[in-house]
Amino acid sequence: MKARTKILLVVSALLLAFSVPIATMFGLVALGATVSTSSVAVEPPVPLTLNSISYASSHNVSLSVPTSSEIASSLGSSYSVQGVFIEYLPHIETDTASDGSSFTRTTWQAALIIWNENAVNGTTTNLEILGGNGILLTEDPVVAGSNSTAVALAIAAPPVVCTTTTVSGVTSQVGCQTYSQSNGVYITKYDGLSIVVGPASDGHGGSVIWLDSRNDMSYGMHSDSVSVTTMLQLAEAMIA
Repeated sequence: MKARTKILLVVSALLLAFSVPIATMFGLVALGATVSTSSVAVEPPVPLTLNSISYASSHNVSLSVPTSSEIASSLGSSYSVQGVFIEYLPHIETDTASDGSSFTRTTWQAALIIWNENAVNGTTTNLEILGGNGILLTEDPVVAGSNSTAVALAIAAPPVVCTTTTVSGVTSQVGCQTYSQSNGVYITKYDGLSIVVGPASDGHGGSVIWLDSRNDMSYGMHSDSVSVTTMLQLAEAMIA
């Protein structure tokens, strides 16, 4: 796949759904957040270290793994979970509540690789998967009581893009502009949950994102080659 700059509707503007490391590795930039044009760059291919589902489970990474029948009914029988990319294992993190108070919670982040090819551990790259009919399914826990609809609305909010300049090592902000959504993004409901569907601007791939308030988990499917309609079918099968 040709690497290219992408500003997709793929990560929660509040960073409730996905953290910056995985977003950066897979060339994903949050819309609805403030994005600096000086920091948007073409992502290079990155070889992935993949782990097994059992390894993740033994380290208390509690993944929601789509069944083989769910995958087959949505993507076809040639697809399967090829492995787990673990961004970080469970650890204690301090967060700030809306009232300014601090609290701690256990968090982790991982991504399932769903593909109709055989991924080679340490060799297959992020861009090969995203551009080669593969899906990245990110998962991580969110703050207990998070609201599915509120998060969906935040993700779908118009992005603010800022321009910065750096002179003699000093970075200053030149100006910011709020852009209207014109790329077909929409929010749909399924089984009481709000799902954000964001087609890619070039018509190939995109993202399907949702927060499941029933288990306080966030999920996101991303691809440069699998249609959002197909990913939405898999998402609904997982939610049901």
